[in-house]
Amino acid sequence: MQQVFDTEKATKDSGEQLLNAGQKRFVNTMEKVGVFSPALSAELKGWTTKDSGEREKFDGGMVRDTQQGKPRFDLLIPLDLPYEKTTLYRWAMLMARGAEKYGDRNWEKAKDAVARARAKGSAFRHFMQWFCGQTDEDHAAAVFFNITEVEYIDTKERLGL
Repeated sequence: MQQVFDTEKATKDSGEQLLNAGQKRFVNTMEKVGVFSPALSAELKGWTTKDSGEREKFDGGMVRDTQQGKPRFDLLIPLDLPYEKTTLYRWAMLMARGAEKYGDRNWEKAKDAVARARAKGSAFRHFMQWFCGQTDEDHAAAVFFNITEVEYIDTKERLGL
């Protein structure tokens, strides 16, 4: 079959998707009608399935790659607390209140040393308020938020974004 577009130009080394909407529709259609295999379709879209080479077998016979070396987001939530009492929930609620007050993703507009210093100062202030037992605000959630903002600014700077 004749190559419709250059796959080297279609994907970056990092695996980011670069196909435009029309090319994605074309790849999806070719997969649906059986011209492209699911593996080729995924490759053209820039998707990969990572494989450690290790296998874990389950009682029903299912086999999967292990979780070793992978992030364990499931461990962020304590099993013995109600959903609304988890720190992640409280942090998400702080984000929701901030979005109502300032707009969605307003915090991602922080880009300079002044914004970084402000977030770092807020993180420390909220940490001290949490540490001293103040309950007038959810200081723990505010610490998470402000540290996230500082890390966001630092990461964008390191990546040159």
